[in-house]
Amino acid sequence: MLPSTPETEAFENSPEQEAFRKFARLTALKKDLNAKLREIEPQLRALEPVLLGYLGQNGIEKIQVDGFSMAPAREPWIYAMTGISRRTVCEALKLSGLGRFVTENYSTRSLTAYVRELEEHNALVAGADPDALRQLLPDALAKVLEVRPGFKLKVYDRRKNAPAFDFEVTEEGEDNDNPE
Repeated sequence: MLPSTPETEAFENSPEQEAFRKFARLTALKKDLNAKLREIEPQLRALEPVLLGYLGQNGIEKIQVDGFSMAPAREPWIYAMTGISRRTVCEALKLSGLGRFVTENYSTRSLTAYVRELEEHNALVAGADPDALRQLLPDALAKVLEVRPGFKLKVYDRRKNAPAFDFEVTEEGEDNDNPE
């Protein structure tokens, strides 16, 4: 607590003091939410492949549960072909005019994002033959990269009259996640 001076007395019950209080509450809330996310993420990572496997094995394109629609969404990932070194891929990237993906190495995430953009731009549909996507790559890259389909479970909230997640911090600083 600040010593009592005319400045600190003016600070008491001021908008600035309320802003500091709100910032402190939000910081504590952020810490709590991050802890909750760290708890939830492993559960999601464990469930996702099981659910994707169930959908695939049963030929289900979309499933609805408790007002949520869930469907596999195609996400291509790029890997060097068996026996191809990262250095060879870097050389192929440079020859293809894609040296921006190369530092001392190359970024798999950035290169994958580039291939996803290619896929979107060329409107390939989910389940398309990965070789069709490889044909969009420059020749030097097509010789050293493999495109493998990957899938991520997308969740869309389709519940009727479901309130959007709206977390409020009340004036008293109490959490209120049940809007009236």
